[in-house]
Amino acid sequence: MATIILYTAYLLVPVLSFLFMFNLLDNNNKKRTQYSVYYSSLMSAFCLIVFLSGQS
Repeated sequence: MATIILYTAYLLVPVLSFLFMFNLLDNNNKKRTQYSVYYSSLMSAFCLIVFLSGQS
């Protein structure tokens, strides 16, 4: 059961973060774009850690 939740989070969070990123990219604001890129990379790294810890 826990592994299913981990896999779902691993699939959903990068998708949500990239949607968040493109939503911010629509606005011509450099600071928000920079923040959104940072946010999406942070979320992807977090998902990778969760995925790897779920495997062991």
